[in-house]
Amino acid sequence: MPPTVQDATLALALAVGAEAEVIIRGVTDPATVILAAVGGLALLARRRAPWLMAITFLVALLGRTLIVGGQDSDVVSFAGLVVAYSLGAHVPGRESFAALGVLLTGWLADQALISGFSAGLVPGAILLFGFPWLAGRALSSHRVMTRELHARTEQLEREREERARLAAVQERGRLAVQINDVVTHGISSMVSHADGGRAALGSRTLVERALRQVEQDGREALAQMRRLLGTLRPDADQTLAPQPSLAEVGRLVERARRSGMDVVLSVEGHPRPLPTGIDVSAYRIVQEALRNAAGHHDRALRVTVTYGDQDLRLEMSGAGRDGALPARSEHWVAIRERVALYGGALTTDRAPSGGHALTARLPLEAERD
Repeated sequence: MPPTVQDATLALALAVGAEAEVIIRGVTDPATVILAAVGGLALLARRRAPWLMAITFLVALLGRTLIVGGQDSDVVSFAGLVVAYSLGAHVPGRESFAALGVLLTGWLADQALISGFSAGLVPGAILLFGFPWLAGRALSSHRVMTRELHARTEQLEREREERARLAAVQERGRLAVQINDVVTHGISSMVSHADGGRAALGSRTLVERALRQVEQDGREALAQMRRLLGTLRPDADQTLAPQPSLAEVGRLVERARRSGMDVVLSVEGHPRPLPTGIDVSAYRIVQEALRNAAGHHDRALRVTVTYGDQDLRLEMSGAGRDGALPARSEHWVAIRERVALYGGALTTDRAPSGGHALTARLPLEAERD
């Protein structure tokens, strides 16, 4: 039920109850009947205008007392409790204390007009309205905390998505550098062989002309690639370092062990030289898996490298409690980009030990073609 419907139902019920109570007691004065209804209907504004609700309720209460002399009413008392609760729940901050003070003052004035002032009126009124007001304050604090937590959760989600996006951009930059190195090496080799073949052929015009064109096209492509992709290199020191290889994965595992991790490396199949791009990507995939395990305090990790006839499979399973790698993890994004570059397949799941399990498959047939 929407809040406005709830308020309307409550206000109507109290107005009808107050009218019924007045009629049962034999009061037929029109002003009393109207004020009884107004006191109940004031609760229509308890969320949107709680101050207006409180003032209207007190005016109706005091007006009724002044007109007919006043009398105790169970319905009016219950309405007063709802007013106190609403002031605690919907009036913010210190203003809520002032609203409670106004309500207590009005109620004490009404009771003093009915039966005279006594020492027990003040503590009685505080107990009567204090508890529902405190309940409203507690609900208001809970509502504010819930909104803050929700806003914080949305902010963290946006930050995580932004980190994942930046991780993807950075990884693609590193992939571009790798492609630059691999393709540049291939074109350089083609230009070198074409140059050597042209020199060996001497003056055979047609073949020499064709090889000269191959050499010229290769040099132009090489220059264009260096200009276009050279700006993507992260820094000069990294470009001068040799590209890593899956053959060095043992050193990578050993460094992880020295940092305190319990890493088990298993190699299946017949190790053999791999195409340069896949070789580097496989090394980086294992490296990112180790980084993810260290970041999640997963100190135990099993790495299995399987050389198949048609593909290379990398399986990493941890013993931690974090389950599968989160889809927006920067490490998962880096691995995904590497696998997607060569048309491979990537799966993440929960390992039997309770930690994460990751399997990356890199096809070798496509690379040979």
